[in-house]
Amino acid sequence: MIIESEDKKSYISIDFVEDELERIPSICVSVSVKNNDFCGRNDMVWVELNVLKGFICELERLDMNRKGIATLGSMSPEDLILTIEAYDLAGHLMLKYKLSKTMYCPDLLYSSIKGGFELDTSSFSNLVKEFNVFLQKYL
Repeated sequence: MIIESEDKKSYISIDFVEDELERIPSICVSVSVKNNDFCGRNDMVWVELNVLKGFICELERLDMNRKGIATLGSMSPEDLILTIEAYDLAGHLMLKYKLSKTMYCPDLLYSSIKGGFELDTSSFSNLVKEFNVFLQKYL
């Protein structure tokens, strides 16, 4: 799944890697970010299915009302924080993100990319549908 900026110069890509449906129902995704020419990637971001469901409900409300915020966080809080919010009365949408990756060399280090971009509001309903399709594969 690709979430693209309104100007088509930036995107976030989310791809399925694996799932864990027994202990804590969750999925592992690979997330890559390109914000103009600045890039980052983490191939092991775990998200609980209940958290993903809640995020999709928030997206649906945001799509209907064009006000509010939807937030998705990973199981490891440093790995991914993704928010989509209406930032004005006209209902324009901004995506903000923080993507981090833990590295060991020899100490624990975090490498992060943080930013945001405006979304194309005309295709937002399709994005919500894509998230629903993505979730239905694991229910």
